[in-house]
Amino acid sequence: VQVDPERIGRIAARVALEADTGVIVVAEPRTGGEEERLQRCQKLIGGLNSQGVIIEAVVPNLGAETPRLTDFEDRVVVAVTDTGGVAFDAAYQETDLVATGTVARTLRQKGTEPAYTAAQRGIELMRQSAGVAVVAASGNSQEDILAARFIVETISVLAAQQGIPCQVIWD
Repeated sequence: VQVDPERIGRIAARVALEADTGVIVVAEPRTGGEEERLQRCQKLIGGLNSQGVIIEAVVPNLGAETPRLTDFEDRVVVAVTDTGGVAFDAAYQETDLVATGTVARTLRQKGTEPAYTAAQRGIELMRQSAGVAVVAASGNSQEDILAARFIVETISVLAAQQGIPCQVIWD
């Protein structure tokens, strides 16, 4: 799978500059120091720095607790992760019509709400293009595969409710 974290950094920087805001980088590992997190996202940071954007913070990926670490309001947030971040980067190399989603609880959503939000993003993409692909963050994690399946099933139900043609192809 082709990824280009430096390109993602340049794109995020342009979005931040256009919005006149800074960037927050969410990185792994969750434990350990900031130096290790910075080391793991050097290519992304290179892309950000090449555009002259301000990196306001580099914070650990703590899942739903991450937004409690700093003020995320009106900031561009880029996550450098071993699973979802890589999946997003790979998809973005093919098209800029990419959305992210989760089934995990977030700061503001619980239960099935996050999956419903992810499915709604899929529906919006279906309105803009010929189809969507739902990709599990990791093929090595059964919970990621089941989460992707749940999001696909939710997209299928929402599409039917809204009269949008939807054919599910499992691969």
